[in-house]
Amino acid sequence: MAWADDLIEPYRHLVERIVFEECGEMTVFNPQARLRTLGLIGRTVILSDLEFRLPAALRETIASYVRVLESGAGRLALP
Repeated sequence: MAWADDLIEPYRHLVERIVFEECGEMTVFNPQARLRTLGLIGRTVILSDLEFRLPAALRETIASYVRVLESGAGRLALP
């Protein structure tokens, strides 16, 4: 499980920023705040000068990791 955590760690700041933007100084993470946070899925991320929606960016990061492992060359695609 630590490996999966390591792969998504570069995206953590995006989630934290969005939660802060959407929920601000709220003391309770209520159902409305949770729904607003789901907007995260539609946000875009820049990887290697290309724009991806967050789920596609995560897939590209994992695919780049696999390419590096298989070829021994290349770079990990990170935001």
